[in-house]
Amino acid sequence: MTQLTLSVDEEVAEKAERLAKKRGSTVSDAISQLVRAADAAEKEPLRISPIARELTGIITLPEGKTDREIIEGALMEHYGFKP
Repeated sequence: MTQLTLSVDEEVAEKAERLAKKRGSTVSDAISQLVRAADAAEKEPLRISPIARELTGIITLPEGKTDREIIEGALMEHYGFKP
C-alpha cells in the first residue's frame, strides 16, 4: 500500500473523520472508495432510462424559485397549508 499525504482545510478533515467514523471506516478507506467511485463514473457514461428520456423537457419551472421552494409550495398546497 502506498502512503499519500493530503492537505485539506481543518473543516474538511473533521468532516472526513466524522463521516468515516459514522460508517465504521477510516478516512483512508473513505478516500479510496471515493476515488474508485469517481473513476468508475468517469469510465461509464450516465445511463438515462427510456421513460426519463421521454419525459425530459415536458415541464418548465418558474424562474426565480429554487427546486426546494417549488417542492415546499407543492407540499403545502397538497396538505392544505397556506403561506
